Order: sequence, then structure tokens, then C-alpha cells
Amino acid sequence: MNTLEVMGLPGADHVRLLIHNSSSAVVHIEMMDAAGHLVKTIMHGTMPQGEQEIRVGTSQLAKGHYTIAMTIGAERIHATFIR
Repeated sequence: MNTLEVMGLPGADHVRLLIHNSSSAVVHIEMMDAAGHLVKTIMHGTMPQGEQEIRVGTSQLAKGHYTIAMTIGAERIHATFIR
């Protein structure tokens, strides 16, 4: 089972993405604002099986709600955070 969790405090200068993927796969991770516009591509590449952690800087973002979308094969997983 693939999972995505966003860890961080509102207003912090970064968030941590905690990812578990059940097998090595091509992963695409994006950040969108509350309107659904792409803010940044965080990763596009092969991620090994298991637990991974990615630190993402947020200090340049306006305050508000953001969504992280992770695509692994045909599966798309979303998690949100507040800046």
C-alpha cells in the first residue's frame, strides 16, 4: 500500500513528506495551491520501495492551503497542509 503524509506546523518554512511505497516505481509529486494551480513539481523519478522522507521548502509560499499530489503508476494520493 502506498501512503503520503505531510508533517509540519502552519507557517513553518518547510514541510516533510513521509512516503511509503510498496514497490520501486516512477513517482511524480506536485504541490498545488487552493485554486488547484501548480505551484511546483517536487519530484519526478524512480523512488525505491519502502519509507522515504522529502523536505520541501515553503518559505516562498503565500499563507494559505496547499495540496501535495503524488502519482505512483495509476494511483494518485493527496495530502494537504496550511502555510
